[in-house]
Amino acid sequence: KDKLEIKKATRLYEKKYNKIASFCSNHIKVRCCSSLDGANALVGDTDVLLAGSDQIWSPRAGLLSEFTTLQFGGERLKRYSYAASLGVQKLDASEESILKKGISKFESVSLRESSSEPIIKRLFNRDVVISLDPTLLYDRSFWDQYVSDTISQEYILVYMLRPEPMTLLCAKKLSERLGLPIYLLSNRIVNEKSVNNITDAGVEDFLSYFQNAKYVVTNSFH
Repeated sequence: KDKLEIKKATRLYEKKYNKIASFCSNHIKVRCCSSLDGANALVGDTDVLLAGSDQIWSPRAGLLSEFTTLQFGGERLKRYSYAASLGVQKLDASEESILKKGISKFESVSLRESSSEPIIKRLFNRDVVISLDPTLLYDRSFWDQYVSDTISQEYILVYMLRPEPMTLLCAKKLSERLGLPIYLLSNRIVNEKSVNNITDAGVEDFLSYFQNAKYVVTNSFH
């Protein structure tokens, strides 16, 4: 059901995805490869490989692999992770094998969630570090440079990766009390009269909606 809802909403978010692609093209230098051989060629004279962060080692998201565990490049390279995330509480034998083989060459392992620590510590056989999510490493002054517009109307911003009843209920109660409209940033559409779905927000727009909101109601931080 979730996949179907996302697929149905994808067409409505096409403008948003185009804006995000444009932002990445203008502000982020990326070199791409699609195989371990390609990664080996791309590494070149690099000194350090860094893996991170959100669910980069999640088998459920199809991300746990030789590639994401940095099983490429020469032996001289130093390998680290920063705020890496598994997205699960348990791995099967084959998943553990992939992860253990990769991180055995790491200098240190940094995780995002303490819930993953027992698994990684057992496979790594060394202490690991729990680190702040990278979305929170920059302060407001950094993000201000990318804000696009000033929104004069007062509103309540709701940010959710998917519609969640309690978060929406809190926002609607607040809206009724204050008489303010609700603007929703999500990857799904909420078909309710009290909710204004924002489907075309790129990175700059996303930041603007947060900066100019009277109140923010959310169940996520990235």
